[in-house]
Amino acid sequence: MPLTDFGHDELVGYRPVSTAPYDFDAFWQRTLDDARTQGGAVKAERVTDRFRLRTVEVDDLRFPGWQGEPVAVALVRTAAAAESRSAHEEAADGSRPGADDRDTQALDERRWHSAREEQRMAQGRVTLADVARHAGLSVTAASLVLNRRRGTRISAEAQARVFAAADELGYRPNMAARSLRTRKTATIAFVSDVVATTRFAGDMIRGALDAAHEREHVMLIAETQGDPETERQTVEAMLDRQIDGFVYAAMASRLLTVPPAMSSRPAVLLNAGSTEAVASVLPDDEGAGHSVATLLLEHGHRRIAVIGRAEAIERDPRRSLAAGPRLRGIRRALAQHGIRLTPGGRAEHWEPDDGYEAMRALLRRRTLTPGIICMNDRLALGAYQALAEAGLGVPDDVSVVSFDDDPIAGWLRPGLTTAALPHERMGRLAVEMLLDRDYRPGTQWVPMPLRVRASVAAPRD
Repeated sequence: MPLTDFGHDELVGYRPVSTAPYDFDAFWQRTLDDARTQGGAVKAERVTDRFRLRTVEVDDLRFPGWQGEPVAVALVRTAAAAESRSAHEEAADGSRPGADDRDTQALDERRWHSAREEQRMAQGRVTLADVARHAGLSVTAASLVLNRRRGTRISAEAQARVFAAADELGYRPNMAARSLRTRKTATIAFVSDVVATTRFAGDMIRGALDAAHEREHVMLIAETQGDPETERQTVEAMLDRQIDGFVYAAMASRLLTVPPAMSSRPAVLLNAGSTEAVASVLPDDEGAGHSVATLLLEHGHRRIAVIGRAEAIERDPRRSLAAGPRLRGIRRALAQHGIRLTPGGRAEHWEPDDGYEAMRALLRRRTLTPGIICMNDRLALGAYQALAEAGLGVPDDVSVVSFDDDPIAGWLRPGLTTAALPHERMGRLAVEMLLDRDYRPGTQWVPMPLRVRASVAAPRD
């Protein structure tokens, strides 16, 4: 008969019977411990009132390496108030093992444990009790190890056994139970305008996911397409899922208003700022402006223009938190050398067509400006085209530097030197701040590394 076919009775434990005698008392106590570990209120004082043993055929089970008869002894918690001890007495008739039988008994017990674990695996989720039993420790000790509790007296060897057992059995913590105990769900939300479907800024998500994974958290990702109603619904949906905190991200760095519903959870702004008291992570655009201008100055440039000037954008942080700071950094570097920007280079939008027209306007002047700073790489692409049409080379005639490190920067010929947006590092830092509870109001500025390629040389004059 199948091992689990006991009608209204409940299977508590079983073990294969080898041809050698075995210690029934040890089996009995081990199985009772088994039942208690699973949460059963086992009363061992009156065994015959609550339990009985059955000897059943188990042709449908296979114990690896066991060549004995297809028979097992099963301990059953009975549905009736009292049961016969006949099976118990029959099993107890066997003699205790002598010294010659110890190896056989040890192997037999290991097979019994393996069979018990196989049955549990077939019946459902691996439990903490399974891991503890496999590692030979108490459930409390295994829990302390798996939760990485510090200050315990559990040896390194015992801890290694617990982790090995968890890995071997495929143990996963019961997050629902843990969340009830800790009031944490180990889940955070990444809410953005269009970052999730933007290839260029996808590094922010990659960095955030890596940091969440390292801290054993799940990150839910949603975007709003900038629609206030969608944003409200998204935030409420995340709160309904009991998330532990928010990363609120923007594709283009700008000043924004934090949705009121987010105030009930910790939040970190990513690539965005706010007038409210909230933590934020932003690229150091001013430092990057200083770096690209300094590079031109170090190569001997003294006539330098900026393509992408637009006062409306530079003065409105709700449209851009990049334009103003980049320009400030450029002017600061030039002022340190007593130099002022060459006028011109206006562009209301930062697209290739705008860069092309702005560069052509600068070339129409009587004096060539040999140092060009573009406010982003797409503007630089247009500037390259205008220079090529005019028969001028980069960097032989005109040096060009830029910002962002868009993939096109590496494809341009010659390669474009640019200050890279550290999106991956920013995403990682935002989640680290959120989960490490370092979300005090204020801004964390992430440096923009300079990617030096082949677009800068000393001016000819």
